[in-house]
Amino acid sequence: MHLEPEVTPRVRHFVKEVADTLVHDGDLVGLISNGPGGKAVDLTYDLGHVKSAVDGIVGTGMTPRDLIENTQEGPDGPGELRWRAHRAFMAVNGVLEGLAGIQDRRKVIIYISTGYDLNPFALQRLVRTSMRDELLRERPLDLAGGGAGTDPRILMSPLNRVERQGVVFADSELISELAELSDTATRANTTLYTMDPRGLISSPDIDYNVPIEAWREYMMAARSSLRTLAELTGGISIVNTNNFSELLQQIDAETSDYYVVGYYTSNPDPTHRRRALR
Repeated sequence: MHLEPEVTPRVRHFVKEVADTLVHDGDLVGLISNGPGGKAVDLTYDLGHVKSAVDGIVGTGMTPRDLIENTQEGPDGPGELRWRAHRAFMAVNGVLEGLAGIQDRRKVIIYISTGYDLNPFALQRLVRTSMRDELLRERPLDLAGGGAGTDPRILMSPLNRVERQGVVFADSELISELAELSDTATRANTTLYTMDPRGLISSPDIDYNVPIEAWREYMMAARSSLRTLAELTGGISIVNTNNFSELLQQIDAETSDYYVVGYYTSNPDPTHRRRALR
């Protein structure tokens, strides 16, 4: 979900490793990826069928360069980015609603994504879309870097105030989407384990041409969204690490051993919802 094109080979390899490590005899397994190259395999006992679909996964997410140079700005940030994120969440929400009907099984979703930031590289986008503004022409380098030398007049300009409001709206929308997804997962009794296939990254690709501080803020926000989603549903997140195998084994240990607690009531009256357990 929400994967950049250059991580496609790693994602394919990673999905196969997940299948080999976490799927055991008697497990139902499925696959879904969203976007123009999306793939979907319904729940099946045939692991080979799922693996055969993995090579069709293609990342179509927006790169940092795309986000800065090629996005259509809306009042709350890049509209297409928000739409793509919403579509990804809706796809997972649909899977969770289907899992709600499956009983007496441990249900897990391995959520592979590079994370979400609905208002990324705000200052860099502001420079890109406001080059005709006189203040921006005077200090473009300071603004692009977002450093301490930024002209105070720029920080208080109407354009920048609108942009800062967009950050608030974007954060609120993302929190709302994550909360709704976690609520659906709770109702479906399903745990989400989130994974960033990029592994450990210390600096941006040279082709992205973004300031290092802006890159770090972007990565922090994206990883935070994955951590939040996992924590809200009782799972763990694999982000900012290359130690995939060991963490997958930890997930396997958590998902392989479990128990179900229940009881049969002796009270035949179905209207008595609350029971006293002794």
